[in-house]
Amino acid sequence: MTRLTLPSGATYLGEKTENYISLWFVTFVALGFATTQISWSFFNLVVPIILQDEAGFNIPLGFVGFIMTWDNIIALFIQPAVGSYSDKVRTRIGRRLPFIIPGVIFGAILFYLLSISRTYAIVFFLTNIVAFNIVMALYRSPAASLMPDLIVSKNRSFANSIMNIVGGVAVGGALFVGGKFLDDDDVEGAFALIAISMIVFLIILLSFIREPKRKKEVRVQEGSKSVIREIIFEIKQLFRSDEKSLLYILLAITFWFTAVFAIEAWLSTYIGTIFLPEEDGLVAAGEAGQVLFIFPIAFVLFAIIGGILGTYLGRIQTTKFGAILMIIGTIIAIAIQPNDVFGIEVDWRISFPVAFFFAGAGWGLVTANAIVIVWELAKDNGIGTGMYYAFASIAAISGPTIAGIIMDIFGVQWLFRFSLFFFILGSIAILRVIKGETGDRAEIVAAG
Repeated sequence: MTRLTLPSGATYLGEKTENYISLWFVTFVALGFATTQISWSFFNLVVPIILQDEAGFNIPLGFVGFIMTWDNIIALFIQPAVGSYSDKVRTRIGRRLPFIIPGVIFGAILFYLLSISRTYAIVFFLTNIVAFNIVMALYRSPAASLMPDLIVSKNRSFANSIMNIVGGVAVGGALFVGGKFLDDDDVEGAFALIAISMIVFLIILLSFIREPKRKKEVRVQEGSKSVIREIIFEIKQLFRSDEKSLLYILLAITFWFTAVFAIEAWLSTYIGTIFLPEEDGLVAAGEAGQVLFIFPIAFVLFAIIGGILGTYLGRIQTTKFGAILMIIGTIIAIAIQPNDVFGIEVDWRISFPVAFFFAGAGWGLVTANAIVIVWELAKDNGIGTGMYYAFASIAAISGPTIAGIIMDIFGVQWLFRFSLFFFILGSIAILRVIKGETGDRAEIVAAG
């Protein structure tokens, strides 16, 4: 069985181990973050349709896009602070689990309530959305930071690929099965499926994982500094530092996420408008979910490959390959028409999975390594995770909103053109990243 190095003191299956853990350990750790992945993937698929026409709200695309960024606006202020604050927390159950446990429970409840509040006045639905956004933002960074706390640097690319596999399988199942529920007009059943899955994932996580006990740290210089000020200070340092690799990987992440979040927010609208104009909105969302199912399959496969390549070929080079594949997939998506692609007669239900396979493969390579590069270059895993999601949140705020405005002006067919532009910008930024491999953190600290 493949084994990964584990920091001393972590516990697996109730047995203390000083040096190694099995792949099952990473799989169980990944379930905490997977709760956020399955809920947000389904949220992004269905909520835009509800806001546009399913519940009779009839909101313009530009404003729908703005509503879809509320979670990221909230996350921009909450996630970096919580990620950094959780670095300093010391409790009997660890420093991440005190955020993850209540976050998953209340997040699951609020997620299911979305299926009910949509049937009332829009103010109730929007209030539900805001409450759900706040709760999810409170535990996402700690959930992401749990893995690097438990896995040493040299194994994190591979471990992160395992986390992406777990998330990809979970998302694929959520989209496919949830899409079937939507096809049957069972909206409450679809939301209940995701909510129950979140709770089950949490139970499994708590059954098998124990965080290592840590001594309380005394930080003389940072003791009087607020968490938010600490994050702001670190972001300012990005621009002041002579070594700009951390800045450029975060910019690349921003550009890539701008493209990805735009597609996530508007894919169901794109499918319904271009390919299923006569169908009900939620039926189109169900079709979109089933077409998109190939994305997490490719994601899972290439997350494994990305972890291996990141370890042996290098994290930066692997991320570059992923960026190229995402561009190829987007170009194919732009060319897809209802009955042909590049002039070749083929149904869109066949050609779209091809495009999403390339995009999913590229995204698997990128996500298996990008955040690991950030962890390597940041001074602390929680700080790094917080910065990662701060920049990703900026992208998530701008992506759906700007794309929605552009589609209001030029038409829904501009969605993938918009994303292609930002995928290219991200590819340019990654060319400036020269640090981020194993051991580079120590080298940078020694030099600075």
